[in-house]
Amino acid sequence: MLVKKLELDCDNVIIGSGLAGLTAALRLKGNTIVLSRGFGATAISSGVLSFNARRDLPAEEWFLGSMKDTGCGYSCGNALTDMLVHREGLVQDIMAFSDDPAIISLNGQIPPSPGFNVRGIRFLEGKSYQEIAKLIETDPDVLRSFSQELSGIDAGSLLIPPVLGIASSHDIRERLQKELGASVYEYISSPSVHGMRLIQALRKKAMSQKNVMILDLSKADRIVEGRVMGRTGTKAKREFHVTASNLFIATGGPLTGLCIDGDTVYEPLTGMVISHDIEADLNDAFLSEHKIMRKGIGAYPGMKYGFDNARAIGAVAQGFGLYGALISGYHAGDDL
Repeated sequence: MLVKKLELDCDNVIIGSGLAGLTAALRLKGNTIVLSRGFGATAISSGVLSFNARRDLPAEEWFLGSMKDTGCGYSCGNALTDMLVHREGLVQDIMAFSDDPAIISLNGQIPPSPGFNVRGIRFLEGKSYQEIAKLIETDPDVLRSFSQELSGIDAGSLLIPPVLGIASSHDIRERLQKELGASVYEYISSPSVHGMRLIQALRKKAMSQKNVMILDLSKADRIVEGRVMGRTGTKAKREFHVTASNLFIATGGPLTGLCIDGDTVYEPLTGMVISHDIEADLNDAFLSEHKIMRKGIGAYPGMKYGFDNARAIGAVAQGFGLYGALISGYHAGDDL
């Protein structure tokens, strides 16, 4: 059966729907199409935007305001990881504790540690935090059982694993606090529901904008003369061509958006060569030390590919980091 080709025109086309791509979509002027292959690295991140040495306060203010009405609010503050390490930056309100909470170790995930008030409970052993979060969000009996487990802990404030759901975390937290008579926060674990919570809130906000269209299940594989071409759909049978004035490449970082051929590292969609002098064997030294892991392809690719403007944003431009993704997405349309 023949499937009709999808022909689309817009002002801006963004390849990639992580934090950088969706931030750009919310900020750019004109009609914007976001090509989304999947949730990507943002969805499995900690959800914390750790401050760079050089902070961008206007971008931070925009982000905090944008997230305020999504059910996934953010603030400047501190959070604690499941390794009992403090992280400072833009954190989800549900992480931003300010007192001295009892830290809840679920099924022995956090061992007793000097200087920390760690309390252990057993609950749904063998299931991941993501699985527990889904159950708590969809099954009232599971939430009730979890509340009963926590009620045995005498503390005015609790720091629990990231299990309070994704789309309904705010409401679940409010209910839990009311039942326990205690403040409830989450600590960070990655991969985590925090990253999924962030990306889904941004997607919902982007999809509510009249000038933004997200084309899901879309793999872009060619850029030719002002057009992005690829296939879309659950079986990738429908071909699409998107014609635009401006191209934004937000395909991810070195581990997701770059390929290696012998000693050459290149960005597969554009064919842009990053390096000719690396080892083909990705040993530990390469992964931790080589500059390509932090560099990306730069903000301005060497070619415009037939577009009026072509820019890279997020990890593919500059290496990993949610704060950098926010900043590059926020400024993606500068001077256009």
